[in-house]
Amino acid sequence: MLLVAAWTMTAAAKADPEWSLRGRLQLSHDRYQGVYSNSGQTRSASFIRRGNAVLGARWSNSAQAVLGVQLDSDGQLAVDNAYLAWRATLSPGPKVEGRLGRFDPDFGLEPSGSSSWTVGIERSALWDLAPDVGDGAQSGGVQVRASGEGWHGSASTFDKKGYESHVVRLTWQPIAGAGQLLHLGASAATAVGWQGDGRVRTRLAVRGVSEHNDGRRSTLADSAHFDGDRSRAVEGAAVWGAWSVQVEWLRRDLRASTPNTSDRVASGHYIQIAWTASGQSRSFDPEGARFRGLRPGTEGPGIWEVFARQDRLAVRGQRSAAVSTLGVNLYPRPQWRFSANLMGSRSDHLNNAQEPRGRALTLRAQWLYP
Repeated sequence: MLLVAAWTMTAAAKADPEWSLRGRLQLSHDRYQGVYSNSGQTRSASFIRRGNAVLGARWSNSAQAVLGVQLDSDGQLAVDNAYLAWRATLSPGPKVEGRLGRFDPDFGLEPSGSSSWTVGIERSALWDLAPDVGDGAQSGGVQVRASGEGWHGSASTFDKKGYESHVVRLTWQPIAGAGQLLHLGASAATAVGWQGDGRVRTRLAVRGVSEHNDGRRSTLADSAHFDGDRSRAVEGAAVWGAWSVQVEWLRRDLRASTPNTSDRVASGHYIQIAWTASGQSRSFDPEGARFRGLRPGTEGPGIWEVFARQDRLAVRGQRSAAVSTLGVNLYPRPQWRFSANLMGSRSDHLNNAQEPRGRALTLRAQWLYP
């Protein structure tokens, strides 16, 4: 694949590229109490959740170079992704794409899509069980993905500075049409040469707990010694008109590296139901097997979307947690989105006030360019 990519990029370099520039800014305000804070008192935080700029160059639809930078909540700039890609269509046969550089793994339905278009302000708390599995930050990798009529598959290898990560995802869409979708899939990831403490923590779907010194993450499993890490996920989604349902299940297995430590199993799931008041359907990208956003016309009325989500996660023999979320999204124009989520949570890891439950209100304004 590396030889094909090198040949494609060399040939493409002789032609003038088509340049593109995309940007994104997410401003968030979170207010929370109970188990979300150490003291149990009400706390709040306003912060930049994401600020991105992505510069792209494409040569005749076959080769592409991407450089993305991101501004975090501390005002620090960092390279978010930087990769070379090539595409080909095997005739007759599937569309094939190869990537080389820094990019996020293709694992699970929610992580595979842009955070701009997740229905909730934050992705499900489920992904806190295995936070590194869908993150390509500070790593380099190579990936091959292919898609055809009603299917998508990918295989990736990443160098994560000290260990290797191998990720595979396969999906199938037996129904895919205008306003109708049935999507099924599975992912698997394994870390080779990994060693870590295996601590499992969750923000319970409220990012703002990391933006205040009284905010806290619930610890579902304490630190120990592990030298094996495997994750697997199953995904499903259905769309019929204005309604959509999305479910995912995740299991992470950690292998103990010392005799006095037991193997660890963390697992969880979520179910999410969404409805658009004006009847639009969630759009789906078959090549990436992921959801796109709801984007109204420039002159038409805005789109209102409401949803409910239930998250459950646990570490076997230790602690568990759950989050219930109700939310509303307004898309007044193609570039704008305004969101509000109301959450109630429960955690076996009590705060200093011995409270197991908490509540939170999260708000976000999002702007996209173009």
